Amino acid sequence: MKNSSSWIRQEDVNEAADRLLTKTPDADANPDTITAYQVAKDLDCSPNTSIYRKFEIWKTSKLAERKACSIDLPAELTEGLALVFDRLKTQAMAELTTILRTVATSIDETANLKVAEAHRARHEAMAKVSELVDSWEKTEIERDQLAADLEACTSELAARTDEVNVLRGRLAQALEDRGKPPSDMRAPSTNGTSGGGLNVPIDP
Repeated sequence: MKNSSSWIRQEDVNEAADRLLTKTPDADANPDTITAYQVAKDLDCSPNTSIYRKFEIWKTSKLAERKACSIDLPAELTEGLALVFDRLKTQAMAELTTILRTVATSIDETANLKVAEAHRARHEAMAKVSELVDSWEKTEIERDQLAADLEACTSELAARTDEVNVLRGRLAQALEDRGKPPSDMRAPSTNGTSGGGLNVPIDP
């Protein structure tokens, strides 16, 4: 045990006494049940005058706190306070309910606006997609029509080329029969232009 307690502070004594008080059963938890000797023993020092003085300061403070917390009120005042508290509690609950309803209504309105905006954006997006699909389908139809026209033109050109070749052969045969070979025969161009044309000089 330490022989000197000059270094023991008031805070140390307070903490030691509070610690001893908390170890006491609730029914016996009273500052009067704690002694300066117990506090000194808990602090491992001699129970000298300094310890006793600091302990009395703690005890006086604790007793004042207990007295302030245990004021007995008249029954009429207690009932009146209970009525006031009940009225305040009811009023507070009513105000809280009103606030919660207002907040809930605001949240619902905001949510409805968000939903309506989402629906509008969805409809606009669907309209744009439908417009793009229609445009693609129209483009595909025009492409198919152009391909069909090109195929028809190609077939027509091939047919006309065959006819020209037949006529050229007949003309060449006719000239050969007359004893004069053809001097210049050129088939028409197959690319659709006039080309060199068919020029066969024939003597009268």
